[in-house]
Amino acid sequence: MRRASPRPSIPTPRLMPHMDNIVGTQIDAQMASLSLGPIAGNERSAAEDSLGRPADVPADLICRYLPDTTLTYVNDAYCDRFGPRESLLGRRFLELIPEPVREPAMRHVASLLAHPRIETWEHEVLLPDGSTGWQEWLDFAVLGADGDVVELHGIGRDITERKRHERSLAAQYEVTRILAGSGDLAEATDDVLAAILSWLGFRFGALWLAGERDQVLRCAGARACDDPKVAEFAAKTRLLTIRPGHESLTRLAWSSNHPLWRENLGGEPMFGRKRRALGAGLTAGLWTPVRSRDKLIGVLELLGRASQRPDSGSLRMLEAIGLQLGQFAERSRIQQELGKSEARFRALIKHATDGVMIVAADGTIEYCSDSAGAILGYAPEALTGTSGFALVHPDDLAVAQRYLADALRRPRTSLPFQGRVLRGDGSWRLIESWATDLRTEASIGGVVINFHDITAERRSEMELRRLSGRLLQLQDEERRRIAGDLHDGTAQDLLAIGFNLDQVRRRVSGTDAVADRQLAESEAYVQKALREIRTLSYLLHPPLLDEAGLAAALRWLVDGFAARSGIAVDLVEQENIGRLPRDVEIALFRVAQESLTNVHRHSGSKTATIRLTRGRHTITLQIKDRGRTPGTGERTAPAEADADSGILGVGIAGMNERLRQLGGTLDVTTTERGTTVSARAPLTGGDE
Repeated sequence: MRRASPRPSIPTPRLMPHMDNIVGTQIDAQMASLSLGPIAGNERSAAEDSLGRPADVPADLICRYLPDTTLTYVNDAYCDRFGPRESLLGRRFLELIPEPVREPAMRHVASLLAHPRIETWEHEVLLPDGSTGWQEWLDFAVLGADGDVVELHGIGRDITERKRHERSLAAQYEVTRILAGSGDLAEATDDVLAAILSWLGFRFGALWLAGERDQVLRCAGARACDDPKVAEFAAKTRLLTIRPGHESLTRLAWSSNHPLWRENLGGEPMFGRKRRALGAGLTAGLWTPVRSRDKLIGVLELLGRASQRPDSGSLRMLEAIGLQLGQFAERSRIQQELGKSEARFRALIKHATDGVMIVAADGTIEYCSDSAGAILGYAPEALTGTSGFALVHPDDLAVAQRYLADALRRPRTSLPFQGRVLRGDGSWRLIESWATDLRTEASIGGVVINFHDITAERRSEMELRRLSGRLLQLQDEERRRIAGDLHDGTAQDLLAIGFNLDQVRRRVSGTDAVADRQLAESEAYVQKALREIRTLSYLLHPPLLDEAGLAAALRWLVDGFAARSGIAVDLVEQENIGRLPRDVEIALFRVAQESLTNVHRHSGSKTATIRLTRGRHTITLQIKDRGRTPGTGERTAPAEADADSGILGVGIAGMNERLRQLGGTLDVTTTERGTTVSARAPLTGGDE
């Protein structure tokens, strides 16, 4: 294939921080490929081989498209998200995004065409199940030999969960802000409904509140989108009441105390307003109970289209908002003397499960909720006015200071942090927190920190890890025992049988030809079984590993594997490796076994290389093949017992767990040239 003529390479810009971990070396590889020359004419297939395949990794969505947005290439991850490749290629990606986003998308493409560069952007997408999601894309233009843009490339990732989390936090905060600035629920209802419609995209919302005595559901407020027909529907709804015994979806949500979702209001007999709703384009609805702790006070009604089916995050957000509304309504009735928004805001968070603090830019605690005091073991007033950094463990202090500084640089963005804090009883507790800079809010004027104690959860994880390590240890001990039983028991019995058969053959030799043949065959079977028993015994736990160490055991493993599989394995070992801690030798030997099994079963490689090097503080084992790359998302280790390795399918997860127990690491790198497995373990103990 003719190589494209060289041209100046497109410079690789510095990526946004949150993209570094996603595209990383993929961009470098792609830009290196682009620098070979323009993609045009007969050179396109070569460019596709060098550009498309290496970057085809599970974590990223990758596509290429023409200036008119027609897709020319999509990777497996893209297909997993949007559908079969044959239905995507030749189709404009504009069809995969909502109508309101298409015009900004075209402006984005036009900007790249006019000024070729690398640029990131976020937008909504339409998923095959009818729902919408969010993605973040890094796009860049590819120039032809004439300097014109011939194609655009994009690397993206799904950020739906992040957006949902941000949306949930923003919506809950917006509702809190509205309630904090209102005298009662009647005053706040219209703005609360507007905020919910804005965040969730529904076209109509209503709040139904139950009477204290008669339990009649009355419409306390209704809000419509900018549609005259929906506005008329809202006006009619404001006049309605729903009495006990009346069958309706609103009453059903109230009585069941559970959210209801209906995708086809036209076929719903319990929705009496369906004629007007369908006339206004409202075809689906969601009803969510509004509570105040254990008391049900009303129902939140949201109407829109079937494509707006709520996900679990939206339901949790609405449940939280419903609880906010319920608590606010209760407190408004009990404490009508509360007039200041800041006091109402603090009342809303007083009974929250998570701890809540407001800190100044220098870390001084300006507000501490009761739940925060309970978590930390202090009276809230004892913490107010002190530095929050004084509670942080010295080893976590620098991270905590950077965490607050990052929050101050990114207003209204929730940032996570985990660290140890000192309780009032002198114990250290591990907390997980989120900080949001709300200094511009007059009622808050600081950085809001929500946190909860995850010490017990972390201890459970550590206990699970300990048990996992113990299981691996028991597995090795059981292998050692079985190997010993096979060698000292079954193998010796087979030797005895072989000896007896030989004695019988000597006595009857020449007297019966059939008996001679059968005895000879039996002796051959016994010898074959003896060899297999010995091989299985050594693979389960090679005596060399205990007697001579890892290097000798690897040499034995390589020789036997090459003889059985026909794969040439080159073992390169550093001189004077010496003995290693027993657990390290076992772990690295198992990694070598499993990796060679993968080479034999999956890669198709005819050769492999094993390197063993010892540093001052670490030992490194590297296994490299030159075979084909497994498909995206496939496992690279067998799940069942393997005759060559004797390992019961521990796979990459098992190898990784072994090394993690030792404080080591396992890295698996896959390219078009093969797969490399690198295992590193610390040498914390002396030679054994």
